[in-house]
Amino acid sequence: MGRISKVLTIFVVIVSVIIAVTMILSQILMNIEFWEQKVYVLANDSVMLGAFFTDREIWLSHYFFKSSDNYRNIIVRGYVNGTGPFDLYIGSYVKAVNVTSYNFSFSPKFSEIKKGLKMVIVNKAMYETTKDFIDKTITIYEHMSYCWEAKSPLFLPIVRVSVRIEGYAVEKNGRAFNIYFMDWENFNKWSSGESFNAYYVGTGASRYNFSFIVPKDKCDNLVYCIVERVPSGEEKVALEIYVKATKTYYELVNNNISYYVEVRWEEKEYVYRPTGWLLMGVGCITIYVSFIVLWILLAAWVYEDAKERGEEAVIWLLIVLLTGFIGLIVYLLVRPKKKLPPPPPP
Repeated sequence: MGRISKVLTIFVVIVSVIIAVTMILSQILMNIEFWEQKVYVLANDSVMLGAFFTDREIWLSHYFFKSSDNYRNIIVRGYVNGTGPFDLYIGSYVKAVNVTSYNFSFSPKFSEIKKGLKMVIVNKAMYETTKDFIDKTITIYEHMSYCWEAKSPLFLPIVRVSVRIEGYAVEKNGRAFNIYFMDWENFNKWSSGESFNAYYVGTGASRYNFSFIVPKDKCDNLVYCIVERVPSGEEKVALEIYVKATKTYYELVNNNISYYVEVRWEEKEYVYRPTGWLLMGVGCITIYVSFIVLWILLAAWVYEDAKERGEEAVIWLLIVLLTGFIGLIVYLLVRPKKKLPPPPPP
């Protein structure tokens, strides 16, 4: 009985040590930490920007499923190309003005890529165009001292630009007259007899060649063309003044924009090696075999103990072999507390 107990104890200790060492080694050999280079395309497209759709907004974002400790060396890079000039803005990292091609690279914060960075492309492709502005004969009748024509250089402009007005004015019969070009505010001052500032002033001639600039903040305001009779002692006659003027300005044109943006980073990963899985398999087999041996040893212990207590040792042996720990628990609950005394010596 004592010999089986000692064997059982030693067996349990040895098997426990073997299983623990096997499992620890399998985990060490199975999970090897390393940093893997990864890339994700944030944007890859082309768009036509023109006079009405002048800009494009793109959100650059990627959702990282792990915590920030699992990522490092995050870099966003890419390019934007256009058939004409454009402005490019990406958060606080990129600001490129009036370029036709731009390559960029920057290192954003982990949270910025996860939340998203806004990339804005603004069309700046323009060409100079010249169109008719005024083509009219303005008549100052005998009872009139002046007459005027008002017109806006640009109607509801999408982009405000300065406008150059140039042309000529001539009186058909060669009579002298005055001519003024001014905005609405100064027209009111002029008509009220107050001092004024005009874009152009011409006095005392029968023909004028004029040229002036309307600033961009007033490009859609009315420009007043005022023709005025020159004071004289002569009898008043009708003046026929022909005004011919053009407007020259820059207007937006189509701009074919292509762009590509990617994010690169290093992510913490684990490699699973076959050696680790092999050791884990060996550990599982060891546990299984040890369980069977332990089962047999427990049954042998029950057999010896039942025999010493005068019980049916063979029956209890079979019960423990067939039912395992349940049979062992039942035996420990019902077995006699005292063993039989040893037989007398012969």
